[in-house]
Formats: sequence, structure tokens, C-alpha cells
Amino acid sequence: MGYLNIFLFFISVNDEIAECVGLWLAEGDSTSRYELTFTNNSPALIRHFYSGVSGLFPGERYHLYIYGLGNPVKPPIPGIAVRTYTDKRARKPYFIIRLASKATMTAWYDIVSDYLSSDDISVVASIIRGFFAGEGSVKVSSHNSRILRIAQKERTDYLDNTFSLLGLHFRFFAGNRTYEFSGRDNWLVFAEHRLADLHPLKKASFWSAYHDFKQCHYPKLYLKQSIFPLLSEPKSARQLAKAFSRSSARIYDVLSELKEEGSVSNYRVGSVDYWVASDCLVISGKKKAYLDCLSIPRVASYCARLFDVTHKSATRRLRELEKLGLAQRLPNKQWKAINTEKKLCVI
Repeated sequence: MGYLNIFLFFISVNDEIAECVGLWLAEGDSTSRYELTFTNNSPALIRHFYSGVSGLFPGERYHLYIYGLGNPVKPPIPGIAVRTYTDKRARKPYFIIRLASKATMTAWYDIVSDYLSSDDISVVASIIRGFFAGEGSVKVSSHNSRILRIAQKERTDYLDNTFSLLGLHFRFFAGNRTYEFSGRDNWLVFAEHRLADLHPLKKASFWSAYHDFKQCHYPKLYLKQSIFPLLSEPKSARQLAKAFSRSSARIYDVLSELKEEGSVSNYRVGSVDYWVASDCLVISGKKKAYLDCLSIPRVASYCARLFDVTHKSATRRLRELEKLGLAQRLPNKQWKAINTEKKLCVI
């Protein structure tokens, strides 16, 4: 009876216990008043539950029951009493961890009630992490359909409210007795809170499917409307592809469409094409240096000496500035910079 007071602070901050609450709600006996039990075929989950509960109730006598197919099974928890049985109906060995104590169960029910009344996101996520480890599944079909499921005989207010608190959108199918979560947004919530991480096999299945998601599908015109405002500064197709999680080819199609409309232009700097709004000009740092030099009229030979290049190279650079409308060759063969209304972007 005194367990709750002893561990009150510990309970309020321990996510491991919250996970144990979820495990027990999924696959424990929630009707017994005399013994705390948890059943599962995952040795890792059995160890996890034992670790959390034995930390709450130290010094108690725990029993481990192993149900197998007749072959020896290594106990997942060393040092506690073990009893072995044969269950020919079992597809694989499973385990039951058991603690028989009415006082313990009274305290445990108080602990569970305390956790279930919490609206702390960390606690809520930990409970669902344990619940999913017991009753959840990851379904990936050959048609790229990805669904997360939680088996449940009946729909409950607690799960409905908890899923909503986490930002999950769900459907409950009474015929299949399952909650189902589909769509990228739900998978992102599961990933953010690591809701599938407690069960080793489900964790592997979840993250494999999660990382295999195809690129986000944006609404019509979303890319076009979202890319253009970013082009007040030069961007490469590769930079935009990374920002929007799309292929460079798809981004190039959008940029080409904007270019046909006269909204953007592209400039090659080095070996990279940069795209920018049409009221901007992209130039290299070298071209900017030439422009600064031409603040007063200069002949090409002066630029060649200043930048330590050949006369031919300097003339080529000056011609490029002329083509961009940034420089002009005077009748006396001198070059001078000319003003432009366009914004200069130097890369």
C-alpha cells in the first residue's frame, strides 16, 4: 500500500515505467487483483518489463514461465525462478513474467491510473510505445501501401484521445478490431516519438518502410509557387531539390516553366547553373572585380595587367560584361561600367 508514496516522484518522470504500463495494458492481465503478469514472445520485451517493474517493487519474488515446443529455451532473465512447459499450439516460444502479491497489485493499479491521467506528451508517447510493442504491427504491401495497426477489441476513449493528443489521424475498423494509421503525416508522428521502437522486430520493419517512403506529393502548383519566392537569391537546381525533397529533374522542369514565363533566368557560374528571379543578375566574383575596376574608364590592357591575365582573356571577360549590359566599350577603346536597374548577385 505504501509503494505509491515511496515512488511518486520516480513514477512521474520515468518513461520506462510508462512503457511498462503500455505493455501491460496490451498484453497483461488487467482483471486480476492478486498477481501482476505480462505475456510476450519477445525476450527483449520480457526483460524490459521485468527491469521496470522490479525497479518499482524490489525484493519481491518473481516467476518466469516459458512455454515452448519441447526444445530447450534460454531464459531471457537470469536469476529468477523459472518453470518450463510445452505448448504444442505455440508457433514460437513465449514467456510470462509473474509477480503474485495483492499489495503490489493495489499499488500497481494506482500507478497505472496516475500514468493514464497524465497529459505529458513524453508520458503519453511512452505508453503508446509500449502498447504498440504489444499490439501493434507494420503492414507494407507490394503496392507501396504502408499501414500501421494497433489491434484492439473495441474502440476506447482513452486511445482516441491519446492518438489525437499525439497528432495522429486514425480509423477504427470494428470488423478487423484494429486502429489503423496511414499516410506520411502519421508515419512522421510515429518517427518523431519513436512509437515503434520498443519491439526490436517492429522497430526494424517500421524504419525500413519509413526510409523507403517515396518523395512527398505536393498539391498542384505548390512547387512553382513555393520555389519562385526563394529565387531572390541565386539557387542551383540541386539546392532546391534538397529543400523540397524532389529530384533535380523535377525541379528543373519547374524552373524551365518559370523561365518560359519570363519570371526567372539562369546563369552558369563555373560548372553550375544558378537560377534567379529575372530582375536579378548573377555574376562571379571575378566579374564583380572587373566591374569595380571599370568605375572609371579603362583599356583592356590595364585590366590584363591588374588581374595578371592575357590581353585576350581580359577582353573576353569585358565582352561578357557587355553582353550582360553591365559594361560599355567607348569609341576611344576604353571600357566603363554602366548602371543597371537589376539586382546584382555575386557568387
